[in-house]
Amino acid sequence: MYAFNHQTYTTFEIVVVLGPTKDDTREMLSREFADRVVIVDCAEYNLAISRNKGIAAAAGEIIAFIDDDAVPCDSWLEQIVQPFDDPAVGGVGGRIYYDVIPDHPAIFFRHGAISEWGEFTWQRESETAAYPGTAPNGQWCAQFTGTNMAFRRDALVQAGGFDEYFVYLLEDPDICMRLHKAGYKLRTLDYATVYHAPAASRNRQVEQGQKFIYNTNWYLEGRGYPYYLLKTVRHRRRAFQRIQEQARQLTEKVESLHLPPDKARHARREIRRGWRDGVMQGLFRPRQLEHGMPAPNRPIRPFQNAESPTMPAVHPMQIPSILPAPHPPLRIALLSDEYPPQSTQGIARSSYLLAQALSELGHQVHVIRRGGRNVTKVSNNTYVHEVEPLTDAFQYSNLYHTNAALNYSAAVDAHLRGLEIDHKIQIFDSPMWHFEGLVSLAHHRIPGVVRTETGVRQLMEIHSRADEDMRMLGDMEAKILQMADGLAVNSLASYDTIQKVYGVKLDHTCHALTHHGIIPLPEEDVSPLEVTRAPVILYLGRLEGRKGVLDLFHAIPNVLSAFPNARFWFAGRDNSRGDGFWGRYGMDYPSYFAQTYPAYKRSVEFLGYVPDTALPTLFRRCALFVAPSRYESFGLIHVEAMNHARPVIGCDAGGTRDIIVHGETGYLVTPEAANELADAIMDGLGNMTRLRDMGRAGRARMLAKFTHLHMGRAVSDLYRQVIR
Repeated sequence: MYAFNHQTYTTFEIVVVLGPTKDDTREMLSREFADRVVIVDCAEYNLAISRNKGIAAAAGEIIAFIDDDAVPCDSWLEQIVQPFDDPAVGGVGGRIYYDVIPDHPAIFFRHGAISEWGEFTWQRESETAAYPGTAPNGQWCAQFTGTNMAFRRDALVQAGGFDEYFVYLLEDPDICMRLHKAGYKLRTLDYATVYHAPAASRNRQVEQGQKFIYNTNWYLEGRGYPYYLLKTVRHRRRAFQRIQEQARQLTEKVESLHLPPDKARHARREIRRGWRDGVMQGLFRPRQLEHGMPAPNRPIRPFQNAESPTMPAVHPMQIPSILPAPHPPLRIALLSDEYPPQSTQGIARSSYLLAQALSELGHQVHVIRRGGRNVTKVSNNTYVHEVEPLTDAFQYSNLYHTNAALNYSAAVDAHLRGLEIDHKIQIFDSPMWHFEGLVSLAHHRIPGVVRTETGVRQLMEIHSRADEDMRMLGDMEAKILQMADGLAVNSLASYDTIQKVYGVKLDHTCHALTHHGIIPLPEEDVSPLEVTRAPVILYLGRLEGRKGVLDLFHAIPNVLSAFPNARFWFAGRDNSRGDGFWGRYGMDYPSYFAQTYPAYKRSVEFLGYVPDTALPTLFRRCALFVAPSRYESFGLIHVEAMNHARPVIGCDAGGTRDIIVHGETGYLVTPEAANELADAIMDGLGNMTRLRDMGRAGRARMLAKFTHLHMGRAVSDLYRQVIR
């Protein structure tokens, strides 16, 4: 219901047909949508009867159907109404994303079709694609499903509405076939997307709060197909051959489910009973239609009101908890090659936190990430679209990584084009890293903002490595910065990097300082720093040279000489092969430490990758957090430690300067200065009371400057400026 506040087609009413429900739907509708909806009662569990009652109560010329557990895209009605400009069109259907089928949340329904003989397909590439099966083309028609379809009211009335014998199976394709035979055109659209997230019902029960158990009504399964076939085709002998084949398939389906013997016997018995009833009804009894459904003598009751434009955006299964804002919510696409839960570090982490903040502020957020197939899910009130990279849009010799990045950028652009149609996306946001939004900026259908990160040109300098492929990646990053309509700059150091390293002038580009932020821990979950004889110094991040791992290694002997009971924990994946360390030394970082500093290896523990769920324990156990990166465009991990009220040590370079206040919330040390790093650690361990005060000051600074909502407000302000 809330999602209809944002429909771009505004001349519509909502008719809600209430079945024999025992929940508080009626009270909710009367309380929150008084005088905005038409309520109709249906005393039976029969979807076809419900649809017919809705038709009889609707005042509009076109009647669109959607389920109560589905959410339409913003332009759903606008798209689905357009084909009706042709008076010969009787029905229109859009595509559906289905978010329940285990391991199959891809496009569930697109350009569906059904034949007279009950052959059907739910997915075709286009409206004009070839039909599958054996029936001739003339015996096929477009098929819609109840959660995304619209019909001309006069056509439905002429046909007698939905056949109430079906109850809830096959009533959708049956009305399509009857309208097709009556001479109406049926259209299926590329988009007009509905996101279906089915709720529990009589036929779906929640299992462990996640999956559904389908309680199949075998009787209805058995009777629907024979009835459909006998009412649709004239060739009785062939019809009975098909009916017997379908009965065998249903029986095989029962066997494949490996039901307990009593339930299997019950299913087979119900199939036979339904089969007999379907045949008898199909042969000897008339259709159960509702003839005579005159339009009600009243104008359309408008659903949208003065508050609708400023209502929060709504996603499947989400009920907004935020009051209307002063401004209409934005419709935003965030590009993020990696995204949780597949990855929880770096850009993936900052993108997730930005999406969470923007959603909490009431905006509609779509994340486009890399995936193995085109899939859309909903996570934390955010649409997450997985996009499969293209393989041949760009092919330059000897530029493997550049080709891969450009091909993915082309795939992102194709998907973004669909979101622009469905959701009227106003702006997209791309990381600078691997220039995901470059192709979209080149097409420039809508404005694009680029977020600054540590770039390839900087890594080339840090690692003293460069080849033709890396140089081209750096050139493409410079290009996306030059083409951006706006720049979200994550630190003061990034301003200098953009201008000095990438040669981009900021004089004529919308830009703003938009520090990263995190979700604050509740105060009761923040553990005070404990005085202990064996203090833990924690490092969290990839093990690689740029992160200052070797500098910390070199500092450890000095620290342990002064504080022999101290312990060092390194949490993070080894990246020795990725940064060239293995090539130089023939070993990974933990092995290098053990071989180079054997006397201290008992005091140092390498934990490897640690999942997000275990990080709070690490922060609680540590007395001091150390991340001596030689350069970070921001340094979100320092803010994570401050969230837990832990003092931090970082290098006086890059964005870390924006985060740490030296001597107040932690220590800033010179990059690649192991002795200075050791002195800072020892200074902290020598005064635990001071360390505790630094941790408290760091948390206060985080709450004042570096929460995800601070980031979300700054970024959304920039978006509005760019759009203007």
